[in-house]
Amino acid sequence: AKEITVLCDAKVALIVFASNGKMTDYCCPSMDLGAMLDQYQKLSGKKLWDAKHEMEFLMTKRRNEKMLVEENRQLSFQLEKIMSLVID
Repeated sequence: AKEITVLCDAKVALIVFASNGKMTDYCCPSMDLGAMLDQYQKLSGKKLWDAKHEMEFLMTKRRNEKMLVEENRQLSFQLEKIMSLVID
């Protein structure tokens, strides 16, 4: 896929699922996979996901964001404690 991208000056995305369940993917450096899938969906007229999937994705993203914010808050608090011990 990488060689096709370079030799043909083409935008290439490839997703391979092996029989053991392992996934390998490649997307040309000039575009991310999400943008490539959006372009495919627009040009082919085939819907890859619907509003339900989009909502699930957004809800998962929000949960992850909340967890990261909380983790950041806890780490900042721990850092402040360590810094106060070092200063004293």
